[in-house]
Amino acid sequence: MTDYLAYLNACKDQDEVAVKTGQYIVEEGLLSHFQIIKHRIHPKPYKLLFSSPSQNLNMSWVDVFANCPRTEMRSDWIYHENNTYFFLTYKDGYAEGYLIYAEKTDIPKPVKQILHTWKQVYTLLMSWQYASKNQFNEEKGNLISQLVHDIQAIVLLSEGLKKSDDLAKRLAYQQSVNKNVTFYVRDTELIKISASAKDIIYTAIDLIGENRHLVKINSLPSDIQLTVDVELFSRALNEIVKNAIIHNKKQPPKIEISLNEEKSISPFIPFSWVKISVKDQGDGIPQDFLSLVKMPFFTTRKQQGSAGFGLTIAEKIINAHGGHVEIETKPGQGTQVTIYLPGNSYL
Repeated sequence: MTDYLAYLNACKDQDEVAVKTGQYIVEEGLLSHFQIIKHRIHPKPYKLLFSSPSQNLNMSWVDVFANCPRTEMRSDWIYHENNTYFFLTYKDGYAEGYLIYAEKTDIPKPVKQILHTWKQVYTLLMSWQYASKNQFNEEKGNLISQLVHDIQAIVLLSEGLKKSDDLAKRLAYQQSVNKNVTFYVRDTELIKISASAKDIIYTAIDLIGENRHLVKINSLPSDIQLTVDVELFSRALNEIVKNAIIHNKKQPPKIEISLNEEKSISPFIPFSWVKISVKDQGDGIPQDFLSLVKMPFFTTRKQQGSAGFGLTIAEKIINAHGGHVEIETKPGQGTQVTIYLPGNSYL
C-alpha cells in the first residue's frame, strides 16, 4: 500500500484521489473493466470520474442498480445482478461518497486492499475537513455578525435626521444588506411540520401580495407530502417568484408553478424528490450570468436598491432542508427554477 499512497502524493482534492486510484489500478494491471463515480444526495446523484477502458462511458448499470434491495446497502461491498459495487462513504449510513462499479464479482484481493486503504484515507480527511469547516464557519459568522451590528448602529444614528434622497436610499439599501448578510452567515434553524405540498405552496404564494394574480398555479397533486419550515420555505419560494416577476419583461408577466414527485434513481437515497418548478416566459438568463445568479451581492438592479440576495437566500433555505435549487434557461424562451426537496421515505 506504500506505493499506492505515494501515487496519491500530489492530489489536490478527493475527486483527484478517485481518478488517481483508478489510474493506479489500471497501471498495475489489477482490473480492466470498472468505473469510479462520485455519488451525492441529489436527484441526479451520479457523476462519472473514471472509466476503464477510457472509451466506456456507458452507465446503463444505473437502471439495474436502482432496484438493488436496500438490505444490501449495509456493507461496503454490494453484489447485484452479477456486478460488484463498492461504496466508499464518510460514515455508515451516509449517502455521499464514491461508488466503484465492476463488471464482475470476483474482485482481486489487491484491489480490495487498495479500496479499503482509500476509504481509511477518505474518512480521515473528511473528518478533519468537517471539523475545520465548522470551526471556520462559526468564527467567520461571529466576525461578520459583529461587523454588521456595528454598521447597523451607525445607520440607526441617522434616524430622525433630515437626509437627502440619495442618502435615504443608500441607508435603506444598507439596512437590507445588513439583514440579508446576517441571515446568510448564520446557521438556519428549522421548525418543521408535515403537510400537503399543495397546501404549503398555496400558503406561500398567497403571501406574495399584490402580485399574486401574476402567478398561475397549475393543477397540483394533493397526495404529495412535505416536511418543511413553512415560514422559511415560503420565503424561499417567494424570493424565486419575485425574481421571476422582476426579470420578466413581458407585460403582464406570467409565472407558472407546478408540482410532482420523482423516485430516486439511487438505492442509497431512501426517499423520493418533491419537485416544485417556477417557470417564466421571459428572455432567459445570459449564459455569462448563469453561474453567478445564486451568489451573494450579484444583481443587475443595484440602482433600484436590490442587495442581490434573493436566490442566495432561497438556496440557503432549501439546502438547509436537504434540498437543491436548479436553474434552466433558454435565450428568448424563459427560465425555470426548480426546487427539489426530500419527499416520502421508502423505509
